[in-house]
Amino acid sequence: MVISMNYSKADDYFLAVLEEGSISKAASRLMLSQPYLSQYIKRLEKRVGAQLFDRSKSPIMLTPAGQRFYEYTISLSNLSTQLHNDIYALNNIKDTRLAIGLTNYRAFYLLPYFLPSYHECHPEIMIDLIEELHANLFHLIRDETLDFCLMNSNYVAPDITCRPVCSERILLVTLKSHIAYKELYGDGDAIPMIDLSLLKNDRFILLQPGTDLYTTTLTYFEKYRFSPTVYLRTINVCTAIELVLRGLGVTLIPESGLKMLPRNNELALFTIDDPPITWPMSITYKKDKLLKPYMEDFMDLFSSMILESLI
Repeated sequence: MVISMNYSKADDYFLAVLEEGSISKAASRLMLSQPYLSQYIKRLEKRVGAQLFDRSKSPIMLTPAGQRFYEYTISLSNLSTQLHNDIYALNNIKDTRLAIGLTNYRAFYLLPYFLPSYHECHPEIMIDLIEELHANLFHLIRDETLDFCLMNSNYVAPDITCRPVCSERILLVTLKSHIAYKELYGDGDAIPMIDLSLLKNDRFILLQPGTDLYTTTLTYFEKYRFSPTVYLRTINVCTAIELVLRGLGVTLIPESGLKMLPRNNELALFTIDDPPITWPMSITYKKDKLLKPYMEDFMDLFSSMILESLI
């Protein structure tokens, strides 16, 4: 339901005169007498403190002050309509659904942690979850299937807004039985950088072409002219991690969420390149989208959970 509301009666009369081009035609449309409308406009001009119409022109024209008054009239009318529609939505928020998009990896480790907290704050909101590749998520934002999505991107487009959350490192993951763990790990907590020469005999479990992580990984390999032995490609980061845990190879993954994964104490982590390769994480939505309070709450909780998940 959309509620349309004019800012004031004065605006109705003012706009009618402007649209009709004469006070007499506006009076006829408004079913008022011409003298009454003429006096009303004069009182409005006195209240504003400036002449709004140039009556010497035919059709009647706006003065510079009238143009400014017109702009404010339209702006205030739109704000009034938006306010009342928002209040209506808040008063009728039951059965409201929130459509969010994530990759399946993010959904796997984030949803069980932050959805209970969000549900506690907004038990009336139902969630529509879509798990897709990054490229597909952009399409779903554009056609408004999604309210917003969380993704690794600094994508720039005139119709898309990316709200920065953080930057996260891309980490190489092996088992702790790997020779690199024995050679590079010391007593401190810092994650060491690994040299590709230590991985020449390893099998790699990579993401499928078309994913942002695959593109980042490929750029890294090309920079050092390294040709990995690819054992398997998957679209699921969780699958890649599980295969590493089973001793089938090494993989590269984003750092967020790693400490939330089961058996993470069996994994050895390494940064790649110097300085370490990072990529931005953002909450992405269609530009000029009206963000309701419950959407803002979701985004704030989302952002805090991501920051907590960084190693």
